[in-house]
Amino acid sequence: AYNPLTQWSDGDYPGADNHQDDLAVIAAHGAPLASDDHGGTPGTATALTGGPASETAGTIGSRSDVDVFQVPGCPSAVPVHVLPSDPGPDLDVALRVLDRSGAPTQPAAAPTGRLDATVTLPASAVASYVEVDGGGDTGYSDYGSLGRYTVAVEACGGAPPASTVPSAPLDVSA
Repeated sequence: AYNPLTQWSDGDYPGADNHQDDLAVIAAHGAPLASDDHGGTPGTATALTGGPASETAGTIGSRSDVDVFQVPGCPSAVPVHVLPSDPGPDLDVALRVLDRSGAPTQPAAAPTGRLDATVTLPASAVASYVEVDGGGDTGYSDYGSLGRYTVAVEACGGAPPASTVPSAPLDVSA
């Protein structure tokens, strides 16, 4: 399968012959990493609310950055889908379901050979939490798995949101 993945590297993958830290080089030339935009724990999670479905954009800006979202309880199962922005995404989405304490409540979304990830939250009267992170796969680590994404949640009784991707930046300057 072909993944349209592009990533920065520090040569930590098997068979690497270039160990240059790409992110350090980029930062040394004046382009800082993206700032953190969502909390990284259930206590600082961004609540997903509104209408029959919810879509929220986010950015994984560093290897240590994770974004956590609170999904309201629902009497039926709730699908959560995270899609990296296009074209040429750098983010290979890793997605986990957490409880209020931050402990995983089910296995991480299984690799699909694609860059997006989906989990289905079980029916529950209490909120659930999902954690978005940059992932690695066979042949590469999570070092350069950074970038923008959209998290889409089908709310109770609603239709799934349209598959949208954040648009390319309109105002770019160097």
